[in-house]
Amino acid sequence: MTPTQLEQSLNQLISNGEQTPIMIEGPPGIGKSSVVYQVADRLGLKVIDLRLGQIPPSDIRGLPMVKDGISMYACPEWLPKDGNGILFLDELTNAAPPSKASPSSSCWIAVSASTSLEMAGL
Repeated sequence: MTPTQLEQSLNQLISNGEQTPIMIEGPPGIGKSSVVYQVADRLGLKVIDLRLGQIPPSDIRGLPMVKDGISMYACPEWLPKDGNGILFLDELTNAAPPSKASPSSSCWIAVSASTSLEMAGL
C-alpha cells in the first residue's frame, strides 16, 4: 500500500464513522506516521501518540484500584474520556513484552476490530 492509498483508506474509515483499530506495517521511514498526522490535521482530529518502546505497560493500562468491591484499572489521565481523535500506538516492535500484540508489527492506530493495512513497494 502506498502512502496515498493509506491516506485514502484512513479518510474513508474516519468519514464512515468507523471505530476500527488498524495496523500499519512497513519498514522505518516510509511515511506511516506522517500520513496519520496529515489525515488527522486535515480532519481536525487530535492525535495521542504513544511510543510503546518508551512507555512501561503500567502507564498505558493505568494503576490498579478497587471500586465498589471490584478491582479494575484507573484510566490514565492523558486518555480522553470523550470526543474524537486518533490513538496512535507506534514502535510496537519495541514495546515491553506484555504490551506486544504482534511481534512483526510496526505501529497500531485506533481511528475511530480489525483492518490491516500494509505499506510496501516504496
